[in-house]
Amino acid sequence: MAYYYFLDQKDKFTRNTVFLTAFITISFMIRNTSPVGWVPLLAYKVLKEGSLPPFILSGIFVALPIMFGCVWLDTWFYGADKWVVTGYNFLEMNVLHGLSKYFGEDNAFKYLFAGYPGIFTVMCVPAFLSMFTHIKYQSDRGQIPYQSYYTIFYLFFFSMIPHKELRFLLPSLAFVMIASGELLH
Repeated sequence: MAYYYFLDQKDKFTRNTVFLTAFITISFMIRNTSPVGWVPLLAYKVLKEGSLPPFILSGIFVALPIMFGCVWLDTWFYGADKWVVTGYNFLEMNVLHGLSKYFGEDNAFKYLFAGYPGIFTVMCVPAFLSMFTHIKYQSDRGQIPYQSYYTIFYLFFFSMIPHKELRFLLPSLAFVMIASGELLH
């Protein structure tokens, strides 16, 4: 849903900016690794289309209240005596303390040669092919291949992390399937 509003985001603070920020923030608060693919897309909007002022406003008036509300709900439901910030807990345990190594480490190419093929099965060849044809198709039309940028950055980022699980790829599947549908069409 965030991608729909992302495509219409310009250099003005509009209803689309509010929805885009809200959906990305909720996604982040639910699964703190899900917005990874949004980094190059939002960077493109900021650097090429001048969307920094609307994103700053949206961060203050949309993202911060949603984040505070989610932290408050987590704290209340967990019955904790101090604030429960799941993103910080994830960062502390997996990055700062390096505890993810106890869950297993895999080589950098696992997602490319085992992860995506395991998820897509018979759609594996069209899925991989769609990323490259999407870039060509969008470039020929004078558009930016956002879906491919998202998926490639997401795959690259998570391939660099030693601990790998198939569920980490789930946020990128929608983008791959849209590009696959474009290829099959």
